[in-house]
Amino acid sequence: MDDANAEAVEKQHAADGAERAEQNREFVRRRKRAERTEHRLAADDDPVIHGVPRPMITMPPALVMHLRNAVDYRIVVGGKPMFSPFGAFPPSYELTILLGAFGAIGGMLFLNRLPRLHHPLLKNKRFGAVTHDKFFIVIETTDPKYSEAETRKLLEAAGSQHIEMVEE
Repeated sequence: MDDANAEAVEKQHAADGAERAEQNREFVRRRKRAERTEHRLAADDDPVIHGVPRPMITMPPALVMHLRNAVDYRIVVGGKPMFSPFGAFPPSYELTILLGAFGAIGGMLFLNRLPRLHHPLLKNKRFGAVTHDKFFIVIETTDPKYSEAETRKLLEAAGSQHIEMVEE
């Protein structure tokens, strides 16, 4: 009886060891992927943005702030010089955050192809009942692994009542 228990315990330890080894390999794969991503992000210190040197992008707003403060609105505050770089830091920081947020939202909308004001399903007469008592499954054909015959076979096997191909 003791030998059987010892064998069972050894088998369990071996199985646990194999499972831990697989978890460790998965962790190493994820860590390497994260390091590659960090390296790509850190390598983005290029002084040229889309063919335009960074000073060509940052100098015009700084010049505009200088002219607005030193020429148009001559207000001496606390005995500081007319254009103190410290006065330009808060607006520069706030504009960086604001324009970064707008860029992120604009990029997300562009990459997601939004807003899409018209979808081909809106022309389909059966689609009018979608909000009442029916639901639809839409499968886009832009996937490179898409196969109409396999998809139709899968939907028929799932017991769908109506399968229809909607063209753009």
